[in-house]
Amino acid sequence: MRLVLCSILMLFGCAVAATAWLLFREVHEPSYNSKSLSDWLVAYGEASRFYPRPHAADEAIRHIGSNAVPYLLTWLQYEDSLWLRRCAFTLNKAPVGFRCPATNISAWIVNNHIRRNKRYGVAIWGFGIIGSDARSAVPTLAALAVDYKRPRVASRAVRVLQDLGTNALPAMPLLLRSSHSRDPSVASAATFALACLKFAPEKAVPHLAEMASRQDGTSAIRKHTAPPAIRGP
Repeated sequence: MRLVLCSILMLFGCAVAATAWLLFREVHEPSYNSKSLSDWLVAYGEASRFYPRPHAADEAIRHIGSNAVPYLLTWLQYEDSLWLRRCAFTLNKAPVGFRCPATNISAWIVNNHIRRNKRYGVAIWGFGIIGSDARSAVPTLAALAVDYKRPRVASRAVRVLQDLGTNALPAMPLLLRSSHSRDPSVASAATFALACLKFAPEKAVPHLAEMASRQDGTSAIRKHTAPPAIRGP
């Protein structure tokens, strides 16, 4: 019985390690001056703490330009893996004979998770830095902005659209259509995004006023649709 239990634990640990490797494996990122895109993004975040701040990271990310867009879109959607966290916690409770390798796997998962959070958590800044070179990402960002099933990803997408300013104007039609969705969660998310973006007020203000007047309008929508808060670019 003990042998069977140990075999099951070994298989479980191998499965967790393989899954973690697939999730945390390095991708071939674009680079500039021998540093990867994610390293430049981390450097940009660290440079923001100082004044006057160095601009080497900004210039490097702009040099990478539109090649960064696919990676930024992927990293923007990164979310914590609750399943892996639970697995790491379970591995720390392995029997004495397997505790050493199990805790090593657990530590590797946790360390890679922290590293990934640090590197990909700054992806939100990349779009604003490359500016017009990120226009190809606007349709995807508009779709993510109304993804109510992933509210953290949706809020990041809205923030990126804000940073892009008038470069994000192509998102308006999709957000306006989504705001009329039969799904109230999608409609609410789209309306919130329109209110946050604060550009093209001639299109957004009448629509937001209509949404605020609906009987099923939420307090969040009413708060963000006050006309004085809407200004042009």
